[in-house]
Amino acid sequence: MTTLALVDLVPLLWKVTLFLAAVASLELVLWRSSASVRHLLWSAALAGALAVPLLSGVLPRWSIPVWADLIPEQGAALFSVDVYSRTPERSEQRPAPGATVAATKPDSQRGGVPWAAIAWALGALVVGLQTLLGAAVVAGLRRKAAPATAAVVSLTDELAEAMGIRQEVRVLTVSGATTPMTWGIRRPVILLPEAVAGGELQRLRAVLLHELAHIARGDFLSHLVAQAACAVYWFHPLVWLARRQALGLRERASDDIVLGFGVQPPDYASSLVELSRALAAPRLCGSLGICRPSTLESRVRAILDSRRRRGRLTPATVGITLSAALMLAAAVGATHPALAEMPRLGMPPVMRIAPPLSAPAPQVAPAPDLAAVESQAAAAAAAYDLEKASSLYRQAAEMKKARFGADSAQYALDLIRLGALYRTWDRLEEAHPFYADALSILERNFGPNYPGLAKPLYFLAMEAQLKDDISGAEALYQRVLDLWEQPASPETALARRGLAAIAQQRGELPRDLQALPEVRFTTLEGAEATAPPASQAYSVGGRVTTPSVLVKVEPQYSREARLVKFQGTVLVQATIQADGSVGDVRVQRSLGLGLDVKAVEAVRQWRFQPGTKDGAPVAVRAQIEINFRLL
Repeated sequence: MTTLALVDLVPLLWKVTLFLAAVASLELVLWRSSASVRHLLWSAALAGALAVPLLSGVLPRWSIPVWADLIPEQGAALFSVDVYSRTPERSEQRPAPGATVAATKPDSQRGGVPWAAIAWALGALVVGLQTLLGAAVVAGLRRKAAPATAAVVSLTDELAEAMGIRQEVRVLTVSGATTPMTWGIRRPVILLPEAVAGGELQRLRAVLLHELAHIARGDFLSHLVAQAACAVYWFHPLVWLARRQALGLRERASDDIVLGFGVQPPDYASSLVELSRALAAPRLCGSLGICRPSTLESRVRAILDSRRRRGRLTPATVGITLSAALMLAAAVGATHPALAEMPRLGMPPVMRIAPPLSAPAPQVAPAPDLAAVESQAAAAAAAYDLEKASSLYRQAAEMKKARFGADSAQYALDLIRLGALYRTWDRLEEAHPFYADALSILERNFGPNYPGLAKPLYFLAMEAQLKDDISGAEALYQRVLDLWEQPASPETALARRGLAAIAQQRGELPRDLQALPEVRFTTLEGAEATAPPASQAYSVGGRVTTPSVLVKVEPQYSREARLVKFQGTVLVQATIQADGSVGDVRVQRSLGLGLDVKAVEAVRQWRFQPGTKDGAPVAVRAQIEINFRLL
């Protein structure tokens, strides 16, 4: 499970990195904008980083190429099939006394410790505790604070009204060298040190303006969003850089509001420097303090720079900025990394030795293109041409082996695809070495608890059951069930059906196997391309007569479908040629487990009295329904 968590984390980190890098690029375009606009942009960026995982799950995807080493390869399937299961009938055979039905879960197959999830949770807990400790520090200061004098309260109310603040703002005074700070959203509180509350009026007015600016701008909410983003992405340096940028711009935006109320820049800058020398924020304090040494130098330069834009946010600016950030987050959230055909990272360059001048230059045949080979293989598999499809898929597997190595996950996935191809054609003996080799490679790379092991494990379990190795089949089926938590995954449902078949042989059906789930799966055959288009043929009706069957070959059950008592209907579209033979055959409603191939093989051997148009034989399209039923 640890490996799976790391694999799933890579696309998310890639998206968050891309999103924050795009925001940084956008800020470079807006470098002449006011600090308020740029702070809003970075606050929206931190909120967008939290929204990217949600947007990734709800928005439609569009693919962009990335290096194959960064994202694990995933195959696509052609058909989506609904198959309805039923409880197998009980056998007359009775189990031996003391016999057990379900395999005991070996200790070696139990789930491992999810170290990646534990490490993330610990990091998030540390950042979250810092925020909570900061809240505790401020709560302690508030308990010790005293109400401000009537003059301070009156001045605060006057400035709050001028700023358009409708909330009631409480002002408290604290003893000691504590910097002025603001806390809260619905009921904001301003904490003033006694030295400021009882000092000169001009400095008190500037400090109150700054703290009220935080309240008017809703900076405490953006502060909490930034803390949440840092807790979730505590390991991502760009998130911490975004938070630092937002913090500096937040203070500068409040400074701009103070200057907009007529406070002289030199006087205000001098007050900030003096306050930073005399006062300091408590450790772990999560409030909005006016004097932070980390941002003081840049703030003073910005205050004294008369060329700076100091405009406040307008509804139009807020709408445009938030819309831009939302669209950017949606675009990044909808992206899906697609494998690009690029060299493996870290591979050494290939040395080429030039031939002697006297020798003619050798004619080197161009290397086959992997994408073209896989496309041709998929088309052959969709056309039910086993020999051509297997040859091309073998070629693609060898190309992956040469590029990524014989122990790579990419090569293992191609082996599984080859095994699935032979399994579809009920040639299980030829499928076995591919599944066995893929299982060995994936276990070495990802460990015994990797969910990707389910496909080869299920095949080996089904094969063991066919060979009457019941104990081995039970153990392998149980491993499949242990790997996946989703009950609707194809291997899980089929493994449960396999265990049910074993239980039926013993005359028992445990309670947890009596109600087998509906099996919903994409086809396991590995056909990844659309079927070839039908040839030119007529539809029955009007002057076109219906062909009649002369020779009908009954399809055979695949061994796997018979083993798990799988039933259903395959709908086939075929072209009946003018000579009565069967031309193009396409599966319109798939069933899976090799039954589609059995249907196609049978229909290709049928012979018809051809349909006619105006008395002349013509090619006619026909739909053939093949019902697979077990008695």
